[in-house]
Amino acid sequence: MNPAGHPSLRRKAVIVSRRIAVALALVCVAQVVGIGLLVRDNFAHKDTIRYQDEEIRRLKERLRVLEVIEDLHTNLTPEEETHLAAHVDQCSRSYGFDPLLVLAIIQIESSFGPRAISSKGACGLMQVKPSTARAEATRLGWEWAGDHNLFKPALNVRVGIEYLSKLVSKFGSVEKALIAYNHGETAVRGWLSDGLSLPQAYLRRVQSEYRRLQSRYDPTACPNFIGPPSP
Repeated sequence: MNPAGHPSLRRKAVIVSRRIAVALALVCVAQVVGIGLLVRDNFAHKDTIRYQDEEIRRLKERLRVLEVIEDLHTNLTPEEETHLAAHVDQCSRSYGFDPLLVLAIIQIESSFGPRAISSKGACGLMQVKPSTARAEATRLGWEWAGDHNLFKPALNVRVGIEYLSKLVSKFGSVEKALIAYNHGETAVRGWLSDGLSLPQAYLRRVQSEYRRLQSRYDPTACPNFIGPPSP
């Protein structure tokens, strides 16, 4: 059995997450008190107030992502889950994606297996092909230390999100980008040029998982889009 799935370790994961939740709650309370004092003492500090409000919002969103990751029973250690939550939240939002969409893709692609390898050689959490990762690294000027780095959750997610973002720009919609993510750019371009309908099975699986996560984890906090606006 994978050590991360052992009941005692899962209990430790719950304890860790509760400690994180308590710590974040204390931070939020302290910041709220600080905001109240700033309002009372000097209204001129409204910029600081806005900054603290934004920090509170970000902490809540990151905690929500961590809660989702823990509930999905990943193959990661509690420490890895915490790091992954922070990275998914920051990286997905920097590209304009809802973190829940990224989590849905990871769940469909690898069930959160950081060392998963597909029959076509795609690796890691978001099942990125080494050739795709090398091409993206070259395009963006990233230093590429070797294909084995795709087994590192943070780097895998970064490359996967970057590639998905590029596909959105190329195909004009998140839906087509997701199909291309699964079937490849060349295949999608061929189907479109021949006037053929695009396969929908993978897209529907991702959409179904995404909607499930939205409905369970406070849908009012989710953006009303699943990716960046079409170009």
